Amino acid sequence: MTGLIGAAGGIGGFFLIKTLGWAKGTFDSYSIGFFIFAWLVLVAIGAISLVKTRWKNTWGANAGGMI
Repeated sequence: MTGLIGAAGGIGGFFLIKTLGWAKGTFDSYSIGFFIFAWLVLVAIGAISLVKTRWKNTWGANAGGMI
């Protein structure tokens, strides 16, 4: 969990600012930057959803934990 939270903070602290700055400089609006960032978030949510079941079945079962 710590790695995922750290990665989210790194992306939000770096990628969001760079994308918004690029969008403002190129299109004189922040909206394209927000759309790009929203697309990235949707891709990340989709990727996590695809592996969620596998994580629960392998890591939780092997560790003997209840999920």
